[in-house]
Amino acid sequence: MGVNISADCQTFIAVILSGMICGILFDTFKVAGIFSKRNSVLISLFDLFFSLVLCVIVMTVFYIFNSYELRWFMFIGLFLGVILYFFMLSKAYKFTLNKLIQFFLKIFQIIFKILLTPARFLYKILVVHIN
Repeated sequence: MGVNISADCQTFIAVILSGMICGILFDTFKVAGIFSKRNSVLISLFDLFFSLVLCVIVMTVFYIFNSYELRWFMFIGLFLGVILYFFMLSKAYKFTLNKLIQFFLKIFQIIFKILLTPARFLYKILVVHIN
């Protein structure tokens, strides 16, 4: 059994990236969880779904790059990826995600107003003419 440094480096980089993806998903679910603070059942479902998604991501990376052969550096890479994400990218990602959510909410409000304009117009005509 020979040591293939190139394959190990590729695996290490892939595991670091999967750790960063896990951090991104954590922040995404954290921001999405703001909308369900009062519903403990919904929070539990979010946590379960989050755990399943992380397991699928990590196990897929472990399978694709190393055929489920677990090596010590893979766990270090996963931890390193999460730590790198939280220290380098988390703040910017959460800021961008919040701005995107606000942007889409404003667009939906505008679309909703446009769709309700004929109904408001008919209501004003009926109320004015009936009174």
